[in-house]
Amino acid sequence: MSFLSIPTLLLAESLMLLQLAALVYVSGIRVRSIMSGPRIWAFGLLAYAASLFTFSLVLTSLPRWGALPDFLASLGCAGILLGIDDFFERPRRWRFVLAMLLCNTLALLLFGVVWPDYHARLTLFSITQVVFGIAGVRALRQPVQPQRRLGHTLFRGIIYSWCLVNLLRLVLGVIYPTETGDVHALRELVFYVLVLFFGIWLALGCMLLIHERIAAELMYATKQDPLTNCFNRRGFGEIVQAEARRIERAWSPTSMLRVDIDNFKHLTQRYGMNAGDEALLQFVRVVREELRDVDTFARLGSDAFAILLLNAPSDGAQKVAERLRRRVEDLVIYTPNGPLWFTVTIGVTSLAEGQNDVDLLLVTAEKALEAAQSTGQNRVQILAMSV
Repeated sequence: MSFLSIPTLLLAESLMLLQLAALVYVSGIRVRSIMSGPRIWAFGLLAYAASLFTFSLVLTSLPRWGALPDFLASLGCAGILLGIDDFFERPRRWRFVLAMLLCNTLALLLFGVVWPDYHARLTLFSITQVVFGIAGVRALRQPVQPQRRLGHTLFRGIIYSWCLVNLLRLVLGVIYPTETGDVHALRELVFYVLVLFFGIWLALGCMLLIHERIAAELMYATKQDPLTNCFNRRGFGEIVQAEARRIERAWSPTSMLRVDIDNFKHLTQRYGMNAGDEALLQFVRVVREELRDVDTFARLGSDAFAILLLNAPSDGAQKVAERLRRRVEDLVIYTPNGPLWFTVTIGVTSLAEGQNDVDLLLVTAEKALEAAQSTGQNRVQILAMSV
């Protein structure tokens, strides 16, 4: 099959992967404040491009450098693996990557320089690719948000396919050990064509992950209060609806707190807007210290907050409210206009046994707050839900 020019194919593929690496790198620069994975991914694609380029030189004029392309391919695997860790928010596995690169380098020096053996290098290359692939699959076992599930599924398919291709190449190398002839040329041609396809899909997958991550960030931003980083009214409403569905399936005691900062408008007029923001941040800090991970805290307005307490009966909710009230009462914030104190008024209500109307829970908590404010400030008012 002399009409097949594998070195020319490798040069063309290396140029295409170089362009894909540049595209991924530029995309990574644009989203560097969100994630660093794309830039590491670009390094991996660049290493693969260099591997193909040097292998084309090995086939034509530099046969003694046969181990260099395999080492560059290992660098590409390392970059892809670290990029996966970043994309899926895992700690980077530097120790594993460095250990694999060190072992691979020593083995390549043995089979490429000290004791040149093509089949040993082919076996080593395939095993290295499969080991890195298995390590990448480990990062894909963790659950992901629904908005990022498509990219997660795509990468599982890419990694599994790449491992399978390398295993098949290894098996064919054992069945047809010759380094020349039509079978060898066809096997290598198919492999390097698949390398190009996997490079393209890796780049497309990277762009998909960037898009999904940005979309998830935007969706989260629409449900998050920018100052306090707690849920806003929209995000809290979705949590309430999800909790209502859960209670319909399995009832549990649930309570709601509605909290208003007393005289917040007067506070900002006297001490300034910055002092008002600081008061909000300190209040949020206190609330988060008192709540559990399963509870939900939201800012519904400038000084209006709501707290959803799961598995919390009425007496437990009252204790939480009293602790919050006392802790806020003890807060002191120092401003250019002098020390600032403020208080909160809290309305509390709980689901009666068998009730599941969480929307009515919020309405009743509002009424409890209004009742508390009608009789004073810095107090807690409990109101039972109507059956």
